[in-house]
Amino acid sequence: TWDVSTLLHIQHVAFRECTHYTFHVSQARNMAGAPLVAGFAANPWSFDTECVSPYIVSTDPVNNSVLIPVTQPVVVNFSAAMNTGSVIWSFSPPVGGVIGTWSNGDKTLTLTHPGNDFAACTQYTVFVDGQDTLGGSLLTGQNAPAAPDPFYFTTRCAGFYIVNTDPTNSQQDVPFTYSITVDFSQAANPLMFQTTVAPGVGALTPTWSNGDTRVTVAHASPFLDCRVYTVTVSAKDTNGFSLINVTGSKPNPWTFKAHCVPPQITNTDPASGATGVSQGAPIVVTFSETMSIGTVTWLLAPGGVTLNPSWNSPTNTILTLTHTTAFAANTQYCVTIAGKDLDANNLVPGPVPNPWCFTTSAGLQPPGGLSVSRASPNIILQWRLVPNATYNVYSSINRFAAWPWPILNPSPLPVGTNSYIHLNADTDGLCHFYIVRAAQGAVSSSNSTMGVKCPLNLAYSSSARGNIYWVSLPYRSKYHTAKDISDDLGPRDTKIDIVGKWNPSTQSTSVWAYFRGAWRGTNFPINPGDGIYVSAHSSFSWILNGTDGAVAHTFTAYPPPNANINWFSLPWTATYARASDVVRDIAGGIGPGTNTKIDVIAKWDPTTQSVITFSYAPGGWGGTDFVLSPGDGIYFHVVATFSWTPRLITPEVP
Repeated sequence: TWDVSTLLHIQHVAFRECTHYTFHVSQARNMAGAPLVAGFAANPWSFDTECVSPYIVSTDPVNNSVLIPVTQPVVVNFSAAMNTGSVIWSFSPPVGGVIGTWSNGDKTLTLTHPGNDFAACTQYTVFVDGQDTLGGSLLTGQNAPAAPDPFYFTTRCAGFYIVNTDPTNSQQDVPFTYSITVDFSQAANPLMFQTTVAPGVGALTPTWSNGDTRVTVAHASPFLDCRVYTVTVSAKDTNGFSLINVTGSKPNPWTFKAHCVPPQITNTDPASGATGVSQGAPIVVTFSETMSIGTVTWLLAPGGVTLNPSWNSPTNTILTLTHTTAFAANTQYCVTIAGKDLDANNLVPGPVPNPWCFTTSAGLQPPGGLSVSRASPNIILQWRLVPNATYNVYSSINRFAAWPWPILNPSPLPVGTNSYIHLNADTDGLCHFYIVRAAQGAVSSSNSTMGVKCPLNLAYSSSARGNIYWVSLPYRSKYHTAKDISDDLGPRDTKIDIVGKWNPSTQSTSVWAYFRGAWRGTNFPINPGDGIYVSAHSSFSWILNGTDGAVAHTFTAYPPPNANINWFSLPWTATYARASDVVRDIAGGIGPGTNTKIDVIAKWDPTTQSVITFSYAPGGWGGTDFVLSPGDGIYFHVVATFSWTPRLITPEVP
């Protein structure tokens, strides 16, 4: 039942006593259709009901224990004083002459069996029942909240065998760095011990304890996410006897499953709480791992807009939801995503909200999805249509030029036009930066994404060592792999003979090179921000084109001996004119104490085949505050892990 639509009363049958309950409100929407999101109170939440009836607190032997002497008594501890006359017990297989003795205010029952030893190498089941002094019945079976009732133990067997393993056979959710422990029935000979783990986890290091009856095996490499492992042990005892199987001994080999990391959403675009979102903007969802795309669902509220999915196959970590029907203007939309990863783990809360909401902009939308392509001698611009709008194309050879830029088209491009040809712009040797705006009469939209076409002039010298050119590529370019570059600058090795990408974790490069008549090596992927270099094999002009986006980058400070050099591509349409501009954006200034993330920024000088540096010294940054031009290759020296999103002169309009 509800009180004024905000307070919900849930009627239920009586809770079971001594039980842990968890409640989860999994779905709800307010009167405006917005979904339930995390708030001040926990959801899900848990509570424990009171224990009214008596129960067994502990037993000796404990449940599933082994190596129990045949003469050992059985001790049972209760949560309350018991009515001793009502308490019964049973052993299976039967044990004769069992005597019950009470202590601890009738809370402890000791069962002895003088002259009637347990059978060796036998599993026994013990069951106890009765009432406490208030008439409450003992909680048994699935209702037992502490020690189980019935419980089991196995008496000692003759011989050398495995009595326990940790992880146990078929155990789930084992931590990645968890050591493997094996307990033997008697002392082992450490020199005769061998173990294998499949699949491999690096070097295995055994450590012995408990008089050489326990071995703990550490592994150099962590277990992998959700992987099933098989462990096999070979050993001999101090008398040279091999392992045997007896009643109660543990399986050998045995298996367990490593912890399964559930998927999360790591980024959304639009972000939670975003305002002024383009009515034609797609919804882009980035996941922490590969998803089972058939299980992924989405819900948009309010409805009325059909979302069409696409994935970054074969990785399947980025879901893009496009729509042909525009979002309504000045409207809050809320998105809910659900799904599973390839191991069938459900999507769980992550660093960004799910569900999340954003608000669309009011008024005329800028053209989205601007692209810049070459059709020599011309450059072709294309964009997504804005309903009932004409268009103006602006261009400048300087991305920092004051607005307004010159308009390329003599008159507005008519409604329904989604492209423009800039004649001879591909071969004029100049840089061109582009912006498109939609218009309806005197009303103009904000800027589209900024596009760029610019030549990089590479000079080959027979005396230069390597003729290396570290470069930055536009974040949205036609180059997605190393082969894309070699194909574009081919054939063969007439212009370049190496394409490389920096790997900061190894302080080395992946190489795609022309060798023995063909391109060979690693055809690595190229992602926005990757540090890329080419080796020139002749002098030529490399014409680059594309657009940029707001892409977050994480720079990791690795432990020694890693030198923590991180080559990096800056967006071509970024706001940074000099090295100091980048430092101010990352560190907040260039004065004292601004070296907590990086302490060097450097630019590659292909003429000298060396770097120009702007670095931190006591008192602040100094050195050469070099100019940053489109395409310059730069690196940071990273001193602490941080994330950074380079700023763009005008925001991307997807």
